[in-house]
Amino acid sequence: MGIQNLSPSLQKSLLYFSDQSAEGIVVLDRDWKTVYENHKFQNFWSFPNFQVLYEKSFHFLNPRKRTFRKRYKHIQSSSRN
Repeated sequence: MGIQNLSPSLQKSLLYFSDQSAEGIVVLDRDWKTVYENHKFQNFWSFPNFQVLYEKSFHFLNPRKRTFRKRYKHIQSSSRN
């Protein structure tokens, strides 16, 4: 999913507010994949402290942990059988 898959009014709003904003903006879809990020968010991402804060705030987005959880659930369900 990309910004082009969003409704035209939402696209227009995102582009307007991201241009007027002093904050970094990121939009995620239902699967927690990035749909849109403005230039300021990309600039913030270049700072290691910001990456750590983002990853701790949204720890469930970490693909390694997600893979571990899936494997752990699989091990739990197979051990119950």
